[in-house]
Amino acid sequence: MSLKEMDITIQEMKDKSRAGAGLMKFVEAVIGYCEVFKEIKPKKDRVAALEREFMLAKRELDKINAELTKIEEELARLNARYEAAMLEKQKLEEETEIMERRLLAADKLIGGLGSENERWTVELQACMIREYIFNVFFESKKT
Repeated sequence: MSLKEMDITIQEMKDKSRAGAGLMKFVEAVIGYCEVFKEIKPKKDRVAALEREFMLAKRELDKINAELTKIEEELARLNARYEAAMLEKQKLEEETEIMERRLLAADKLIGGLGSENERWTVELQACMIREYIFNVFFESKKT
C-alpha cells in the first residue's frame, strides 16, 4: 500500500504521532525526490551524452579548422608562386617579342647585305679584269 492510497495528511498523522508525522514528511520528500529523479535522470544522461558528443564534434572541428588553415596557407603560397610565374611569363613574352623584331631586322639586314655581296663580287671581278688588262698592257709596254 502506498502513502497516497492511505489517504492521510501530515496534520492527521501529527494528531496521532509527532514522530510519525516527521517520518511521513520525510517519506513524502523521498517519494517526491524519487519522482523528480525518475524524470530528471534520463534528461541528465541525455545532457551528458550530448556534451560528450559536442566535445568530440568540437575536437573534430578544431582538427578540420587546423587542416583548413594549413591548406589556406599552402594556397596562398601557391597563389604567390603563380603570380610570380605569370609575371615571369609576361616578361619572357615581351622579351620574345623584342627578340623576334630584332631577328626580323637582322634577316632584312642579312638579305640586304646579300645583295651587296653580289654587287661587291661583280665589282671585284670587274676590278680584277681591269687589273689583268692593266698588267697585260703594262707588261706589253715593257717589252
